[in-house]
Amino acid sequence: MTDDEMIQLAVNTIRTLSIDAMQVAKSDGWPEDSQFLVPDGVNDHFAAAIRRRGATVRNDWKQLFAAYRRIYGAMNHAGRW
Repeated sequence: MTDDEMIQLAVNTIRTLSIDAMQVAKSDGWPEDSQFLVPDGVNDHFAAAIRRRGATVRNDWKQLFAAYRRIYGAMNHAGRW
């Protein structure tokens, strides 16, 4: 296969995939001309999940830090706790 034939094959493959993607978007009711679409509700769902996880991680950190202070607090000579 020549370089030109390989390039033509790659272009045809990309073109076919693009057409398939547009057909899927159309069948799902999405705008065909959108380059990147985040469906309604995704941002809210993601933000809620991050808030839940963040609260858990922060609580875990605070507990770990409190335990560290109890164990190693006497070693603190600078009074920065």
